[in-house]
Amino acid sequence: MTKNIIVRLVTYSLLLCLMLAQSVDVSARGKKHGNKAQDHINLLDAWVLRTIPGIRQAPIINNTEFLVIWEDKKPPVQFVWAGDEKLQNCVMKKAHHEEGGNKRGMPRGTEYVGIAIAAEAIRKGDTLLITTAGGAPEAGELKNARKSLCFKTQKSGWMMWPVDTIVHHHDLVAP
Repeated sequence: MTKNIIVRLVTYSLLLCLMLAQSVDVSARGKKHGNKAQDHINLLDAWVLRTIPGIRQAPIINNTEFLVIWEDKKPPVQFVWAGDEKLQNCVMKKAHHEEGGNKRGMPRGTEYVGIAIAAEAIRKGDTLLITTAGGAPEAGELKNARKSLCFKTQKSGWMMWPVDTIVHHHDLVAP
């Protein structure tokens, strides 16, 4: 009889230790440290694509583009690219991947097509194509931001996602 009690006590102790260890592991993974921007977006890729128009007098189009997954329940209100030299407003579009869209020797990123979407229609898990659109917002809180994709939601202040690597593609020349 005492043998049964000892076996039960050991079994219950082991189960209790396993449950305690599991809860400690889950609580440690649940905490996010550092930049709160990581709660809102997941940056997949960033690239610069320069388009040279076929007409000599037309300006060269130099766009920086970002492929992100929106990770928040609240939709974004605005994106701004804080490059080395200046701030640039950005346009948000829902990204759709085209099968075989990159087989023609085109630069990476051109296999994504941006479809216009209203900011309030953006949902958690949506893949977005963020493209610089020129024009500069008022610096305000972003005056010291460099090499960061900045964004805000309706109820948040500006958040910044540092962008370490931007791929520079070969130029596209229009006919």
